Amino acid sequence: MRRACEPALADLERSRPGLLRLGPAPESVPPVDPWGNDVSSLWLWDTGGQGTGVWLGEPEEDASAALSRASEAVQEAAIEAVRGAWPECPDHPDSHPLELHDAGNGPAWACPLTGRSLGPVGELPGPSRHPGTVATS
Repeated sequence: MRRACEPALADLERSRPGLLRLGPAPESVPPVDPWGNDVSSLWLWDTGGQGTGVWLGEPEEDASAALSRASEAVQEAAIEAVRGAWPECPDHPDSHPLELHDAGNGPAWACPLTGRSLGPVGELPGPSRHPGTVATS
């Protein structure tokens, strides 16, 4: 599951460096539920010490399904941490987050209003500059 979280965490790191990190579950979280089912998880920790569990899934889970599930968990944790949209839709700033959709070869980010795909999870560009600005080095 750590590997499945990496693409969405890379997208997050480009736009919000250091916002979340993967770590172990708190010691108070049992590895099994009351019915004896394995609930092993990794946790996404924000800079304020708040954590969100990411269930590790079944060993035979399809890699694309694991990537989608992990990306949803990263997005939910990021939205909680920023108390706003993440990843923010570049077509509609200050409006809504992008949504995950199946691009046929894995999950991708898309505008929920227009359906325009912004790219596969893990390849989301960093924040764009304001129109008319020029990069300097």
